[in-house]
Amino acid sequence: MANHDSYAKVLEAEDCADLVTFTSSSTVNNFCNLVDVPALRKKFPKLVTEVEVHTIPGLVEAILRLK
Repeated sequence: MANHDSYAKVLEAEDCADLVTFTSSSTVNNFCNLVDVPALRKKFPKLVTEVEVHTIPGLVEAILRLK
């Protein structure tokens, strides 16, 4: 199991990920307990907090709107 420092190192990397998605609110809560969310929002101001339609096509539509 990864610890807080492992997640922090990944998120601080320049090109660590283009996108992070979550499958449930509990996953979001656990993630937020492991990272500095205000710093993450500052680094990535286009964070999507929730898609309008909770389906794969809805997720794809939200991702395409980010561009």
